[in-house]
Amino acid sequence: DFFGQVRDTKTGKPTIHRLDWQPNETAMVICDMWDTHWCKGATARVTELAPAINEVVKIGRSRGLTILFCPSETCASFYDTFPQRKRAKDCPFVATPIPLSTRTRFGGHTWVWPDSTTEPDLPIDESDGGCFCQPKCTDASPWTKQHDALEIAQGDFITDDGQETYNILRLRNIKNVFVMGVHLNMCVLG
Repeated sequence: DFFGQVRDTKTGKPTIHRLDWQPNETAMVICDMWDTHWCKGATARVTELAPAINEVVKIGRSRGLTILFCPSETCASFYDTFPQRKRAKDCPFVATPIPLSTRTRFGGHTWVWPDSTTEPDLPIDESDGGCFCQPKCTDASPWTKQHDALEIAQGDFITDDGQETYNILRLRNIKNVFVMGVHLNMCVLG
């Protein structure tokens, strides 16, 4: 059984609901759980969170969920020769229902900006890049791979590309997605 927490839009009160999701129609996406981060606070959060995420992923995998590791900026280098990376690249192309963003931010990363005519501002101030340290850490790209506590299994996928992700989800007939990671407020909202 899968359970999800939903917040009432008026009161903000959380409730837990049983989700009627079939494992073969469900994926787990693990986003930007890097080996290190330019922000010391983020590195500490990843180190604390990675073992727990790994346990959740192992349970999901054992139940037949599709597992996608999405460590931005590392696929062309560290993971390029991994069979899980090749599997992601080899998925047949499937056109997305709306075009994927080509606009960039944060040093050239593709970023989907909110449409102010139809969407509210992000629920966080992302202008600091996600660093809450004082003094603020120096922005850079020190990551080379995902955190060592995360185990990649033979049947998993590795991608940092939105089109590849869509191709995988369509190929596997995925209808439901769990998304997890340390900076979801930025990495997934953007």
